[in-house]
Amino acid sequence: MEPSNLTEYIEQGCTTGYGKFNVGPAKSCNMLLVGRSQTGKSTVVKTLLNPQYGTTKSGFSITKDPQLNTLILTNNDTHENCHLNIIDTPGLKEVRENEDSRTDSELLKLATKCVKENITSLNVVCFVSRAGETHLQDTEVFEEVKKCLGAKYARISMMLLTHCDDYNDSRLDQFEETIKSHPKSKEYYDYCQLGLYRYGAIDLTKLEPYETDTGSMMVMSKLKRNEVMRDKFLSKLLLCTETVLKVDELQEIYDAAQIERDRVIAEAIQR
Repeated sequence: MEPSNLTEYIEQGCTTGYGKFNVGPAKSCNMLLVGRSQTGKSTVVKTLLNPQYGTTKSGFSITKDPQLNTLILTNNDTHENCHLNIIDTPGLKEVRENEDSRTDSELLKLATKCVKENITSLNVVCFVSRAGETHLQDTEVFEEVKKCLGAKYARISMMLLTHCDDYNDSRLDQFEETIKSHPKSKEYYDYCQLGLYRYGAIDLTKLEPYETDTGSMMVMSKLKRNEVMRDKFLSKLLLCTETVLKVDELQEIYDAAQIERDRVIAEAIQR
């Protein structure tokens, strides 16, 4: 006998059987965040979770190893749920003067390893760049990641400009136009077929010179503006749940790196 609805046997509004928990369908979106150091990738994750999070500048990338962050995204209008899995990678092109220093290729291997161990498919590859500072280091990062992923991933790639709350819309439009038209960045803008999105987070250090009342007005103004950008970004991520690409290429790159590593070790032992 096929399972059927029990509504004809139960009074309307009855919740017996549910207990403390409700279980419902949920979509999922796996997103890889990549970009050079100090563009605000980790801040994006933190402010998606808490839009009222205030940032501070450390001078170095906080993320040293790839991290998997799982968030629950709920549309307040439709009550639709989505599991948002974000792989936050260390900043590429970062230079450190200590033993924590890593080459760009090592960072890519770490990102690949993280994807291989935690995520079997991707919905979004998000190239993060700082508004007004999309320059040579960004294009070098884009080139390395694009080479790693290949043309297939263009249809699930997007650009995200951070620190947009520091500029008015007219200035941001100019930044976007430069990215679209400049020979160094146009190729990567065109590669990101999901488009370009804006994002903002409040920098606490910029509020320090102001009195509390003035600072409060500035915060509320920025929060309202950031909310619009955040909503557009999240709305796009929800639309991306239907497009899924397996990460076989990334796994192959990681496996090849491991084989090469084992070969080098074996040769060293034989000597």
